[in-house]
Amino acid sequence: MKSSDLSTGVDIEAIASYTYLHKDEDYGDTTFDGSFYALNYANHRFTLGAIWRPCEILEVRIDNEWRENEDNALRNSSDFALFTHFGLSIYPPQVVNMELFFAIDNAWGDEFEDVPGTPGRGDQYSAGVTFSW
Repeated sequence: MKSSDLSTGVDIEAIASYTYLHKDEDYGDTTFDGSFYALNYANHRFTLGAIWRPCEILEVRIDNEWRENEDNALRNSSDFALFTHFGLSIYPPQVVNMELFFAIDNAWGDEFEDVPGTPGRGDQYSAGVTFSW
């Protein structure tokens, strides 16, 4: 979805998705109750992202992912995850093709184990400058 207000130049883009996956985890062996790979998948996964450009020099981004993973005996964390990424980009008009950016990844500090039995990703803060030519 994309919406623009021509009178102010405000621009908003959004995207959402949903995925459902069902697998048969009966491997014919009752001692098999967890796996780093075979039982590591999301039953339900929902994403929602948006980009807002309130003016020519500013861009705000948000990306969200919520998922419910299959039960996995090797996972020490919850089977639910919520990850959010916030980003802010500034394009100073004084320097052509330059972007200053600031970002927060895993804003809520979710400790979900992407790979069962290994520590979840921490929150991450970044800043930088990009030049294009």
